[in-house]
Amino acid sequence: MLPKSALLTIALTTCISSANASTLYSGDSAEYSFNSLAFADTASYMAQGGATIQFSGDLLDNGDAVRLEAFEDAADSSPFYTNTFTNPTDHFGFTYGNRWQDLNGALKLTVLSGSVNVHSISYQVIAGGNRYISEVQISPVPEPSIALMLGAGLLTIIYKTKKHRKTRSPDAAQRNPGFIG
Repeated sequence: MLPKSALLTIALTTCISSANASTLYSGDSAEYSFNSLAFADTASYMAQGGATIQFSGDLLDNGDAVRLEAFEDAADSSPFYTNTFTNPTDHFGFTYGNRWQDLNGALKLTVLSGSVNVHSISYQVIAGGNRYISEVQISPVPEPSIALMLGAGLLTIIYKTKKHRKTRSPDAAQRNPGFIG
């Protein structure tokens, strides 16, 4: 049988990893950046950069509005692309000529109304006759209550382990009453 501490760890890990998307609510923003992309294959398309945002679960519903901004480098510069998406869909994206040619860039999603569950973001860049891609699965940030539970559980395990070691006598630790010599 597993010790209680292992069962606690398994339960908390299951709770944390069961969500496969990051939920953004009205007024929330999230920035995603990349500084390299994997080579995929050669391409005969013109130089361009693009991204696709994939939603999970409830999709982009009526009443939801999300603004997507794309930046050449960091999200604190001026965006080269901005669009607000409001139509019901499970994904949206864009392509833009001659961008992200250095395989660096950033996206910023801002929820203007409603809420969305972002599942993944796919980047694609055509540069120098080659196609580079990357797909990022979005992991949610654990809720503060889950992080507190995990921290409290770990501290309890450490405390009990140290307390148990102090209460055992050195003779008891070395003796083996079942051993016949």
